[in-house]
Amino acid sequence: MSPRILVAGAPRSGTTWVAELLAAGGPAHSVHEPDNHRLWPAAVVAKAGRGRQPAITDRDGALQYRALWVAAAAGADNLSRPGFYARKTALKVVGQRTVDRLVMGSGTLRDEAALKLLAAAPKARPRRDDRPVIVKSVHANLSLELVAAHFEHVVLVRRDPRNAVASWLDLGWAVPRYEDDPGITDRVITPAGLRPPPRGDRTTDVAWAYALLDHQVATAARAHPQWATIDHEALCAAPVEILRPLYDQVGLTWTASVEAALTEADREGAGYDTRRRRADQPDRWKERLSEEQLSSIEHVLDTTGVR
Repeated sequence: MSPRILVAGAPRSGTTWVAELLAAGGPAHSVHEPDNHRLWPAAVVAKAGRGRQPAITDRDGALQYRALWVAAAAGADNLSRPGFYARKTALKVVGQRTVDRLVMGSGTLRDEAALKLLAAAPKARPRRDDRPVIVKSVHANLSLELVAAHFEHVVLVRRDPRNAVASWLDLGWAVPRYEDDPGITDRVITPAGLRPPPRGDRTTDVAWAYALLDHQVATAARAHPQWATIDHEALCAAPVEILRPLYDQVGLTWTASVEAALTEADREGAGYDTRRRRADQPDRWKERLSEEQLSSIEHVLDTTGVR
């Protein structure tokens, strides 16, 4: 049986690029963020009331959440054309604000009707051939133990927080305050002995959000030394030297198309595009962050326990 591989990490850590490179070696089912509620109606249903980054353990029933991952590990793909447009239409009908309210648990009775519409939306069918399945997620960081159980191999991606925070700031994302979620506080923050910083400037808030998620990735890596951990900056500096052993570890076959994909990606890009000049990436934070922003990031890393 071909391998089922999970690629996970905090948002903007490089997970999409790593997943694309793993899929470049040959035919594979690439499943992009099946737990992203802004892409999959099934993710809205599975995460309703649990937050964008749910903290779920084996002790929880969470049947819809588990079903989502069973389908993803079987290769269900939200980029397959016939089903993608139907699902995208369902999300558009409901609207992004309604979706966000449902996931965050602040939905109204009217929103509950929308949840039924999403539950009835066409679902991607799991693939049944023997191609490898490569699933990428940036929403599963707080539920990694439960999610990883559906895969033979796990690849964790980490990135210098200065580069990741700079990327979050450039994209202008809303900043989640995970400590406002009692479930995350009780199951993640308090047991780990972490200390959320007071609400501060935007850089401080982003640094805390990223660092908390990356802390969970690091914790999972220590608990599971058999999982692969990829450092984004190291991958930029020596991609072939890191990728070839990774291919062997996760049961994939290295081909010339992988090096072709590396060459293709090594050019200018921005936003969600995975093309970047690799040589520029490790120290890119130096030109993107001010001294004040760097100080805020260092303060978060030094005082919250995430370092």
